Amino acid sequence: DTISTQPGMAQRSLGPGAARPVIRGFDGDRVMVLEDGQRMGDLSSQSGDHGVNVNPAAATRMEVVRGPATLLYGSNAIGGLVNVISDLIPDAPITRSGGTLQVDAGSGSRTGGIAADLSTGNGRWALHLGGAGRRSGDVRTPGFVVDNTQSRSGLGSVGVSRTDAKGYVGASYQYDDFKYGVPVVEGGRVQLTPRRHSLSARAERREMEGLVQNLRGSFSFRSYRHDELEGGEVGTTFHNDAAEFEVHADHRSAGRLSGTAGAWGMVRAFEAIGEEALSPPVDQKGFAVFSYQELTWPHVRLQFGARYEHAGFRPEGGLRARRFDNLSASAGVLVRPTDATTLSVNLARSVRNPALEELYFFGPHAGNFAFEIGNADLPSEKGLGLDVAFRWRGSRGSGEVSYFRNDIRDFVFR
Repeated sequence: DTISTQPGMAQRSLGPGAARPVIRGFDGDRVMVLEDGQRMGDLSSQSGDHGVNVNPAAATRMEVVRGPATLLYGSNAIGGLVNVISDLIPDAPITRSGGTLQVDAGSGSRTGGIAADLSTGNGRWALHLGGAGRRSGDVRTPGFVVDNTQSRSGLGSVGVSRTDAKGYVGASYQYDDFKYGVPVVEGGRVQLTPRRHSLSARAERREMEGLVQNLRGSFSFRSYRHDELEGGEVGTTFHNDAAEFEVHADHRSAGRLSGTAGAWGMVRAFEAIGEEALSPPVDQKGFAVFSYQELTWPHVRLQFGARYEHAGFRPEGGLRARRFDNLSASAGVLVRPTDATTLSVNLARSVRNPALEELYFFGPHAGNFAFEIGNADLPSEKGLGLDVAFRWRGSRGSGEVSYFRNDIRDFVFR
C-alpha cells in the first residue's frame, strides 16, 4: 500500500497479508523487491498467496528504479524494482542517541501496530536496534466479514558498525515472523507462516586515492521458511536459503564521464515438502558483472549501462539442469530545458532467464488458481523497451506525463 498509489504502480494481493508491487503491469520474477540493495530471500514472486517479508514502518525511504540503473541490481527487473532502504547498519558516525516510535490503529479490521528504533554511538562505533509488531482481525465490511483475512507479524533487528568520515564497516541480524490467512483459496482454510533469519555485512570506503574513488561491498545470508497450514495442519513446508555478495566501485571522473562498475554472485537452495511440493529440490547459482556510466553537461545527461549475467539451475530427481548466459544493455538521455522541467528518454534491451518455478513446477497450485506446467527447455525472454517521460516540478505543484512500450520475445506466460 505504501507505494501503490504512485503513477505506474499497483499492488497484487490475495488478502491483506499477501501483497507484492506491480510495476507497469509486470509482476513476479520481472519485478525485484530489495532491502538495502539486497534480495529479500523470500518466495513472494512464486505465488499470489506469498507476501513480501518487509516492514514499511522500519524504512527510511523507498526507491522505485526504472531505466539503465536497474542493471546495477539484476537483468530480470524488466518492469523495474523497489528498494526498501533502512538504517539497520549505520553508515555514518553517530554521536548521540535518538530514535522513533510509531503507533497506529484501525477499525476496519480491528488492527493495531507499533514500530520503534533506537540509534546510539560515540562517533566511532554505532548501534541500531529496531522492532515492530502488528496484529489485525478479519476484514469487516458493512454487509459481512471476510473470513480468514486476519494477520499478525513481528520483527526484531540489531545492527552495529565502525564508522568514520570516509566510510564504515558493519553487520546486522534480523528476524521476521509473520502469520496470515488467505481467503477463498481451498475454502478459506489456508494460513501461511513465513519466517526469515537475515545476516548482512556491508562496508564502504569513500574519497580514495587513485582510479577508484569509492568502493562498497555487501554480503548477506537469508534463511527463509514457511508452512502452509490447512485447517491447522501443515500441508506444505518451503525452505529457501540464499547467500549473495556484491561489490561496487565508483571510478574517478574523467572529464564529463562518471560511473560505477561491479560484480555480483549468489547461491540458493530451494526445497518444498508436502502436498504442494511442485518441484524437487533445486540448487541455483548466479554471477554477474555490470557497469553504469553517465556523461554530464549543464542541461543534458547521457546514461548507459550493460550487465552480463550467468545463471545455473541443478534440480534433483533426474530433471534437466540448465545454464543461461545473458547480456542486457540500456541507454538514456535526460534533458533539463529549465530548472523546473525534465525530459527523459530510455531505450533498454533486457534478457531474463526463466525462474525456477517456470522451469520445474508441475502440478495443481491453489495459490495461483492454476495447474503449473514448467518447461525445462524454455529459452530466455528478450525484451526491447522504450520509456519517454516529461516531468514538471514547481513551488506549488508537480506533474508527470509518460509513455512506455515493451516488446518481449519468448514471453513466459504463467
